[in-house]
Amino acid sequence: MKLKDIISTNKWFILAVILIVGWFYWFQLRPSFIKQNCQEYAREMGNTYFSLEFVQKEEPLKRSQLQAEYMEQTYSRCLHDKGIE
Repeated sequence: MKLKDIISTNKWFILAVILIVGWFYWFQLRPSFIKQNCQEYAREMGNTYFSLEFVQKEEPLKRSQLQAEYMEQTYSRCLHDKGIE
């Protein structure tokens, strides 16, 4: 059997498989990759923010709270920019 014959006899099955794989990528893999990238970006930006001079003048607990808040805002903004939230 030739490839053309296989495709013509199983076209609905092949279309369904392509749609399922596309759906899985778009709704499962893509958001997962975006969230992973945004988490890394927020961590990098948090480290940059933590090293700023005005943050270093704060008490240690206040510094970590400021860093956590900044990282959370950065993560949320990144997700929003990528169309996840």
